[in-house]
Amino acid sequence: MSNVDFNAIDFGDLFGDNPQGVSQITIGDNKTEPVPEANTGIKVLNNNTDKTNSIGLLQGAQAKMNAIAVEMNNIFVERDELIKIMQLAIITGTNLLMLGPPGTAKSAITYEMCERIDNSNYFQWMLNKTSDPSEILGPFSVREMENDKFMRITTGKLPEAHIAFIDEIYKSNAPTLNALLTIMNEHFFYNDGRPIPVPLISMFGASNEPPESEDLNAMHDRFIFRMNLNYIKDAGNKKRMHSNYVDGRAGFLNLASKATITLEELLCMQDATKGIRVSKDIINKFIRLISDLERQAISVSDRRQNECFKVMQGSAVLAGRKSVELDDFSALTYVLWEKEEHIAIIESLILKMVNPYDDRFKALKDNFTQIKTSIEAVNDSAQKSKKAIESKGSIEKLVGKVNKLINDASKNGKNIDEFTGFRQEMIEYNQKLINTALGINPGDFGIPDDNSDVPY
Repeated sequence: MSNVDFNAIDFGDLFGDNPQGVSQITIGDNKTEPVPEANTGIKVLNNNTDKTNSIGLLQGAQAKMNAIAVEMNNIFVERDELIKIMQLAIITGTNLLMLGPPGTAKSAITYEMCERIDNSNYFQWMLNKTSDPSEILGPFSVREMENDKFMRITTGKLPEAHIAFIDEIYKSNAPTLNALLTIMNEHFFYNDGRPIPVPLISMFGASNEPPESEDLNAMHDRFIFRMNLNYIKDAGNKKRMHSNYVDGRAGFLNLASKATITLEELLCMQDATKGIRVSKDIINKFIRLISDLERQAISVSDRRQNECFKVMQGSAVLAGRKSVELDDFSALTYVLWEKEEHIAIIESLILKMVNPYDDRFKALKDNFTQIKTSIEAVNDSAQKSKKAIESKGSIEKLVGKVNKLINDASKNGKNIDEFTGFRQEMIEYNQKLINTALGINPGDFGIPDDNSDVPY
């Protein structure tokens, strides 16, 4: 194999309006135009670009990413963190693994994200034990085989995709998974023995559980981001999810014009991540975090540690900053863990570093969620009223702790909007429980009842 500088590849040939080697599958209108087989030519990028135009392009891309996040959060319930991590994966050119049971919107949210990238090609496939590499790479050309060449016909397959969703990724066989490795990491695949660059931005994998065999470690390591997904549990969010489904069937959720971003703008954001400043203080804090994890018997490879800085730089670009700040450590929760029991430890260490108030706030929210869950699990009305009255004191204690948290955070100049909103939520929920137990119409107190459009 010859040495190829993939940083010097002209992706204009791959991402342009009429690229060679990329099938034009435009998701919005389902148009498909056949194109010639992959072009092996590699061109050097022209670095003499207008910096003013680049800045304007970057700012526009950042605004579009924010708009996309807002619209997608309105569609998908309790998926705000996933949407943020998906955007981070896209602008850092990394891969994301989604772990969770079927029916948690893994494929739907990936398709929605890709649909918002103008002129992007999307590839989706479900693997199994009998999957053949041709299912994802394309079949061999019979005509070329007559000339002793093993050229794959890649039209509509993974080598032409910008975004890919591979379901049940750990249930396949070694030949198929090995074919994915270089595409995921180096962004090329071998066609007739030659490395062909692919336009893949990010691969999103899905599995019901983490890999059990050590043979899958190489594949697992290719996923920089790993995120657990669960079914919607909050009663208010369930109501919103069901309402969205009903409205979607009626066509009420169809936007006249969706927020989208171009491939050029995405590449601009990717390039901007490389220039984000990382101070010595940030590096020292990261080293301290890794040391704290090692004391908890959590090891992180050198390669994954380096990738963490790419992730933090991407987080800074999404936030419109020119340097990495402590807030950018938050995304590392989904990068550093190997075992599920590590997640809570990593999250706590990062929260204490980024904002100790957030760490305390999370504990209070978790406590309140446990109280709500225990009350809502009771079906008998008399028992539920009794449980509600018993929980009244516990909720009032939580309100008192949040008041102290608000005072401490306010004195130190921290934003307290989320804290005060949570306090109000607890007060209203507590009042609602009392009113229900006493048989009083919540509306008499200015609190919406269960039939209102305001969820609890």
